[in-house]
Amino acid sequence: TLCRSLTQTVPKFGGRGDTVFVKKSVGRNKLLPHGLAVYPSPENKKLFEEERRVMREGRPEDRIQTRTGEMTVNYLKNAHFEVGMKNNVKWELNKEIVCRHFLTNLGVFVPPRALTLPEEPITKWGEYWCEVTVNGIDTVRMPMHVVNFERPKTKRYKYWLKQQAAAKAATADGEENAELPPVS
Repeated sequence: TLCRSLTQTVPKFGGRGDTVFVKKSVGRNKLLPHGLAVYPSPENKKLFEEERRVMREGRPEDRIQTRTGEMTVNYLKNAHFEVGMKNNVKWELNKEIVCRHFLTNLGVFVPPRALTLPEEPITKWGEYWCEVTVNGIDTVRMPMHVVNFERPKTKRYKYWLKQQAAAKAATADGEENAELPPVS
């Protein structure tokens, strides 16, 4: 195995500046010829360390997103986000409730300072937009569906009933098609 420093994010290997151990053939045939890695010399290590320091402490416009930050942004762009609110109490959606739903529904921790909700108070079910800022760099605008809260057991039961109805309809269609004579 060889030690290489990555010059950009490479899926399944790491992010820019990461020092990784790879097989000789991978380093020689894939990483080095395409400019994806360099030798981890003291000069290169110092350069990447300076970049990381600027990324942590520098101005927002000079900072670049981390590999996991990019993955989070892509995940949020494709996510379906629902916030379940009960119908038997008066409620108003706030940042803390939405952040809790991000964690429980999507598995993404969103601090309240990184979340932007619409200015008008949300007190009814419906479709709304929220913005999530990832690492203080990229902002993702995503739809937020405020729906009637259902217990997980009730949700699973309704889903099961829907599957049973679909299976019954599929077998009924299959029987109807079986009764028809073949077309020649």
